[in-house]
Amino acid sequence: MSLPKRKVLRIQGYNYSNTGVYFITICTQNRKELLGNIHNAIMNKSECGKYVEYCINKIAEKYPFINVDTYVVMPNHVHLLLSINEKFYDKNTLAQRTLPKVIQQFKSNSKKLYNIFGQHFGQRDTLPLQWQRNYYEHIVRNEKEYLEIYNYIENNPLAWELDTYYKNGID
Repeated sequence: MSLPKRKVLRIQGYNYSNTGVYFITICTQNRKELLGNIHNAIMNKSECGKYVEYCINKIAEKYPFINVDTYVVMPNHVHLLLSINEKFYDKNTLAQRTLPKVIQQFKSNSKKLYNIFGQHFGQRDTLPLQWQRNYYEHIVRNEKEYLEIYNYIENNPLAWELDTYYKNGID
């Protein structure tokens, strides 16, 4: 029996440790609205959303070669605008740290932090955090595009009902 072939989302042959700016979107599994809700254009983060935001704020601390220029936590996804400032090598392995590795670490850390500590301290909501297997990324090519994406992220809660990921309570 042959399994269906997964669509490759990354640009083949592109070095994701290159300096540059990247627009990242990461969705929860099946786009479950675990991270909070939007009421009157204001994002109200659930406990899960607060743990995710905490992990976003730790990215630049853990990876000093990355800046988180802006981000937004939405009910079922996060948007990040990340800048890689220089090539970075892990001191222990001398392996290049690439954007996919950083995103994988973020997803893993936020999932563990919420699912283990949130539950231990009685803060975990009813469902555990699960991320979709992949994520979406766009390489920002110029300042105009950067400003458009930056504004899109900043204003995302205002246009939630028009968002591609808005489900209107549908599961």
